[in-house]
Amino acid sequence: LTEANDETLRGIVRESLATLTGGPPKGSVEVKADDVNGQIFVDGKPAGSIRDGKATIFVPAGTHRIEVRAPGYADVSGDVTVRPSGSVALSLHPVPKEEDGESGSPPNLRRIGAYGALVAGGAFAVGATYSWMKVRSMGKDDAFVAYKEGFEGDVCDRAKEGERSGVSGAASPSDVEDQCATGEKLRLLQWVFWSLSAVSVGAGTYLLATEEPEEKGNTSPGTARFQLLPSAAQGGGGLDVRLVF
Repeated sequence: LTEANDETLRGIVRESLATLTGGPPKGSVEVKADDVNGQIFVDGKPAGSIRDGKATIFVPAGTHRIEVRAPGYADVSGDVTVRPSGSVALSLHPVPKEEDGESGSPPNLRRIGAYGALVAGGAFAVGATYSWMKVRSMGKDDAFVAYKEGFEGDVCDRAKEGERSGVSGAASPSDVEDQCATGEKLRLLQWVFWSLSAVSVGAGTYLLATEEPEEKGNTSPGTARFQLLPSAAQGGGGLDVRLVF
């Protein structure tokens, strides 16, 4: 088999020898991975299991990537070079997933509720302010103002009775009656929104002010909280609210 065109015969011979000898020359790898139970992969392919952190596998001679995958642990791997009929040892140390980095702190539900109440209070205040501005703009309407100039007293009652104003450009009684009804609803909404705003802001402030201080060394930089500082004197007392950074 010395001729160039004998390459086909060489391939047949190699395949026959591999079949007779069980494949290319192999070596063994003794894998130690603490005391985990899992699977072993060689060059990304399954190659058996590992029990109590110990396993012996046989691989073709050469350099290979040995990887151990165990439930509850991060995958860990290492490279080995195996000689024909030789044996090498590989020690790996899987890291538990829960210890792979610090776990996050649980959410502070009290603080979340406090900030949520403050945001809600602000939203209610915006609603109350909008209602107030709407009523104010209705009172400045030219047609409504012209209708008012034609009467003394409550123009809404006059509009309900269908009385017309003698002033030029005045609104009709039905339009004035609608504006009066809308104004009453908006004034009611003002009272409701301002009340809800006061309750929400008060609750949020209370939750922040009475929050237990964090342990020394665990306070995040930039954390702000409220403090209530009562004071008393001969002529009376007071309550100071401070925002502490």
